[in-house]
Order: sequence, then structure tokens, then C-alpha cells
Amino acid sequence: MISKLLIAVEDAHFMDVTEDFIDRLHPETSVQVKVFHAIEPDEATTASPIEECRQQAAALVDSTCKRLRKRFPNLKIQGCFVEGLAKQAIVEEATSWGADLILMGPYGKLGADKLLLGSVAQSVLPNSPCSVVLLRAQKTMHTAPSTATFDQQRASN
Repeated sequence: MISKLLIAVEDAHFMDVTEDFIDRLHPETSVQVKVFHAIEPDEATTASPIEECRQQAAALVDSTCKRLRKRFPNLKIQGCFVEGLAKQAIVEEATSWGADLILMGPYGKLGADKLLLGSVAQSVLPNSPCSVVLLRAQKTMHTAPSTATFDQQRASN
């Protein structure tokens, strides 16, 4: 049974699949959920100072917690962020908090690369004190245009 679930977030990209995964767990009301974000040292630049990074991290964690509370009102949901290397911070948080399961996407990848395993995930997997579930975004289904659309396009030419 899972009593403590750590959700490592980098952005809101994987929230739909995260919610669906939690829903399939059929969590009991005693389950504690912690939304966790690590501000990487290289995120703070002259264009984006550390205080701005902290504000963005706080907003991400807060909005994620609100979204989860709306979908799972009976769960105990909290959030936090730290400054440090994500691959170390996630493992340290899971260890110190006593997490039973970590949910995360391919943390550290951007754009189309989000479908690949990031270096953070590669480091968390073998070093985690508990099970880790790597989530991937749902693939967008590309469908052929309908006959009506095709006929309308042909008629307008």
C-alpha cells in the first residue's frame, strides 16, 4: 500500500497523465502527496535571477497542488521546492520524507525530447529509496482530414 507519494515536477506538461495514474491507484484518504520541484543551479541567469526562479517554482508547485486538490479532495497534498541538483534533491527528499513511490516525467528534457529518458530520471532510478514510475505524455493522435473537409477544400479551388 502506498502511504506517501512524491511527485517530482519540472513543469505542468505531465499533469494529465499524473492525475490519471493517481486515479488508477485508487488512493485511500490517508495517502499523503508531496509535489516537489528542484531549482537547478543553472536556471538562475542574468536574464532570470534566482528570485524570479523561486517565484516561478512556488507558482508551479502551488498550481499543481491546487489542481490535484481539486481532482482528489480527500488526499493530503502539500508542496515544496528546493534549490539544488534535481537528481540529488529528489532522492534526498524521497529518503528523508519516507516516500513509498516517486512519480516523475523525463525530468530535464525539453520539447520533443520529453519522450526520452532525461539524465535526472536516469540518476533517480538506481538511487531511489523506493519505487519510481516514469510517466510519459500522451501521444497526440494525428487523424486524416474528414471527407467533408476534403470535399470543402476541393470545392473552394
